[in-house]
Amino acid sequence: EALTQKTDDASSEKNLEEVFQASEVQYSLLKSGKVGLLYSLDYSLYRDSRIDIAVDGSSSTITRFRIEEDAQNTFTNNLDLTYGVWDNLTFSATLPLVSKFDTQSSLSTTGLGDISLGARWQPVPLKRGLPTTTLFASLSTASGDSPYEINRSTNLSTGKGYYSLSGGASMSKVADPVVLFGSASYSLSTKINDLY
Repeated sequence: EALTQKTDDASSEKNLEEVFQASEVQYSLLKSGKVGLLYSLDYSLYRDSRIDIAVDGSSSTITRFRIEEDAQNTFTNNLDLTYGVWDNLTFSATLPLVSKFDTQSSLSTTGLGDISLGARWQPVPLKRGLPTTTLFASLSTASGDSPYEINRSTNLSTGKGYYSLSGGASMSKVADPVVLFGSASYSLSTKINDLY
C-alpha cells in the first residue's frame, strides 16, 4: 500500500496536462462568456466663491458688490457591467445614479447621469518577458441633465451635457520587486452651440 500511486502523486498524464496548460494562450481580461458586476460609490465636494459687481457706466460708481458662495455635494452610485466577448476582448457599460445637494441655495436633485460604454482589447497574449499591452476605448453619452439646458437658479445638473469619445493604450511589466506601468489616451468632445 505504501508503494501504490496516490491521486496527488506526479504522473506522466499530469505532467503532460501541465505542459499543455502552460502553452495555452492566456490573457488578463475577463474570460469569454463571463460577466462581471461592480458597484462603487463616489463623493465629491465643489466649493466656489464669486464676486458679483455692477458699475454705473456714466459715473463709474459701483452700484452692486456682493460675494456669491456655492457649495455642491455630489454622490454618484456607479453600476459597472462587464462582459467577456472573447478572452482578449471585453465590453463594459457604466450606469451612474447621481444625487446632488447645494447647501447654499438649498437645491437638490437625483437622476440618471451620463451612461458610458467601453471596450478593452489585448492584441498580444501574456508571454514571459513581454509587457502586457491593452488597448481601450470608451464613449460617454449625454444622458444626464445638461448644465446648459436647465435653469441654474432652480435646478441642478446630473450630467456634463455633451458626448465624448476617448481611446488609448496601457502597458505594464513585472520587474521584481516593482511593476512598471504606463498609459496614454486621447479624448474628443462634441461642441456646445447656442450658449447665451
